[in-house]
Amino acid sequence: MTGPRRGRARRGAGAILLALVLAAAPASVARAQYASDFDAAKAAINSGEFDTAIGLYTQILDSRRDGEARATAYSFRGFAHLMKAETSKGEAAQAEYALAIADAGAAIRLRPDDIRARFVRGSALAFTRRFEEAIPDLDSAIRLEPGMPEAYVARGFAQAGTGDFEAAIADYDAAIKRRPFYAIPYKLRGIAHGRRREFERAIADFNEAIRLNPRDVGSYLDRGIVYSNAGETDKAIADLDTVVAAEPRNAAALSYRGRLHGAQGNYDAALADLSGAIALAPGNAEAYYYRAAVYRRRGEYDAAIADLSEAIGIKPGLFEAYFARGRVHFHAGRFAEAAFDIARSLAIKPGGVWRILWLHLARARAGKDDSAELARNAKAADLSAWPGPVIAFFLGTTSEAQVTAQATDGKGEKMRGERACQASFYLGEGALIRGEKPEATRLLAQASERCPRGLIEAEGARVELDRLRR
Repeated sequence: MTGPRRGRARRGAGAILLALVLAAAPASVARAQYASDFDAAKAAINSGEFDTAIGLYTQILDSRRDGEARATAYSFRGFAHLMKAETSKGEAAQAEYALAIADAGAAIRLRPDDIRARFVRGSALAFTRRFEEAIPDLDSAIRLEPGMPEAYVARGFAQAGTGDFEAAIADYDAAIKRRPFYAIPYKLRGIAHGRRREFERAIADFNEAIRLNPRDVGSYLDRGIVYSNAGETDKAIADLDTVVAAEPRNAAALSYRGRLHGAQGNYDAALADLSGAIALAPGNAEAYYYRAAVYRRRGEYDAAIADLSEAIGIKPGLFEAYFARGRVHFHAGRFAEAAFDIARSLAIKPGGVWRILWLHLARARAGKDDSAELARNAKAADLSAWPGPVIAFFLGTTSEAQVTAQATDGKGEKMRGERACQASFYLGEGALIRGEKPEATRLLAQASERCPRGLIEAEGARVELDRLRR
């Protein structure tokens, strides 16, 4: 669910591109009698009048046969299409990127060493997620002009798109070395560090990007996401507050802030933010998914199921939504429906150890003997790693005491505490399946006391205890 970040990075790239248009046309063109046509078109680009510029370059191409002039006109018209794409959305932006790629390609055929055309085509390919195709063009631009920081930033963007964050960071380093006051490479390097879970470095980069360009609310949003991933939820919410104050209709910020409010138990604030995000972007499956989590925690199961169904309708391959909807059905006591959804989740993405475990619980609570299927599913799981011992317990190959002992093998007090609570919950479920209600109550009460609020087992223990008391 990283689409918004990609969009923010793409829009920010407009500042990468604008500096390049200041380069003069080749001297042979500048001396020609129609140099004023190029000057007028370049002035239109610098004024943001991209359609005017495109029209002027088209007139040059329609009336000039000189190869050098045509190469320059294609190169600059491609640049104008690229800049127009940066101010467009959806299909309109995609169409402009396609025209930029075509024009830059025409310029390169006429003049293979055209730095601008290589940069334009490489950037447009990167911004349309054709990262592997983009890199050779940007390599050429850097070879032809090693001092151009914009090319390093664009190539870094493409490298990050391929998942090579180390190479991306090296390119952002190169851009910063050449222009230390350039905010964009700090921002994009912060994103790359965040993806590598190097949170301190990421936050330092966003701090510098914000210092250099405090009006770029995207940097606050990206820093907020990193703060959240680093476990600093209050700082994350403060950054998202800044974004929403500047852009009240920023659906990505509302969605993410709602998610964090929900995790903190601030359900009214979470619902307000997530409902606002959905109103602004009805196709945002993530917002439905996280709003469903809030409804589920409030015990509003029908509303949760409705939202998860919306998320699945938007993204039919969203296996997490099927698993979440299965757990809602489980909490509501609809175990057969729970088993159906969790099985669907595993069909979309096989091998999930936790989902294998919950599928067994749902089927067993529905009165089905799924021991044979549990054994088949377990073959795809590493039973030596947690929660493998729990699955082994349900397979009958290890004991309750061994599960409890293995739960304490985790590194760090936090991990051991989480595993101890999980062991209590799943052993409690085992007792329920066997009809041993007093033992189940003891174990589930233990889980409820031990489990941190964010774990699904904490909520599961509370729901099961409520059901036992009724």
